[in-house]
Amino acid sequence: PFQLNPVGQESDNIAFNFENCFELKSIIRQSENSNIIKYATEVRKIQDRIKNGEKISIKTKLKPALNSDNDDLLILNDSKEFLRLMIEDFKSDEYKNSSSYVKCIAYRNASIDKVNSLIRRNIFGENVDLICVGENITLKSPVIDFDTGYNLYDSSDELEITDIIETAIYNNREDHHGVLIKFPYYKCLVTRRFDGLNGEMNIINPNFKEKFDADVSEWGKAIKKEEKNKDIYRLEYYPFKSKFHSVSYNYAGTAHSNQGGTYNRIFLIEDDIEQVSKATDLNLWKSKYVGYTRASKKLIILNRHK
Repeated sequence: PFQLNPVGQESDNIAFNFENCFELKSIIRQSENSNIIKYATEVRKIQDRIKNGEKISIKTKLKPALNSDNDDLLILNDSKEFLRLMIEDFKSDEYKNSSSYVKCIAYRNASIDKVNSLIRRNIFGENVDLICVGENITLKSPVIDFDTGYNLYDSSDELEITDIIETAIYNNREDHHGVLIKFPYYKCLVTRRFDGLNGEMNIINPNFKEKFDADVSEWGKAIKKEEKNKDIYRLEYYPFKSKFHSVSYNYAGTAHSNQGGTYNRIFLIEDDIEQVSKATDLNLWKSKYVGYTRASKKLIILNRHK
């Protein structure tokens, strides 16, 4: 009940109402006497107080009694030092060997985009292509194996691009009922980070995602005017859409998208959460709680207001 609700749901997750639930009695993700847990426990207490009717600002400072012998929590107000440490981790051999080594968490999409761009520049260099070998990505929608009907990759999977077979431009009007569909894409080999499952997929150039969606939508409208349009949707429209995929860079993400994940080191841009006005204090505190508790070894917090 202290974690984030499903998108669009204000009440606690109904899963907590099931009779056959189990309660965890010991901490698994963090070490005993972890300062991460001490910090997160303060947030749990605040959530309970809010549920009991108190109004507690998201900018309220936490003052738990920390264990001085444990260095698993670092709070910074210097963004340059925060970025230096974060980039150092993303360029480390540990991250190259495991994507669960480090993750940055923020709240607003604009902040996440900036961090992803910054990390990519430091990993791959300036003026690189939008998709590179070694890229860490997630999908906007599942990759379906049409021979079996099963998902090859889910939208929650972390993938690494292991090779770019070719870059090409799709340019076709004839097969789309007079609607010109034109966009560049990358034909890539990918591997799923947690189990090494290899596959091949076509990734839409990120700069052309909106154009791709608009053109395909126009084609859908043209199909609607045709006889037997249901067959056309089933045999042509949906299979075509499933051949090309939109991806997101996966170096930084929201607390919501990383809920359930575990990383050795979390870099949390806490003041990004505190600048949000279109959310309840309770949900913002839940975002902090989820952000804190994704870290198993080290939590580095940036808050320029503290």
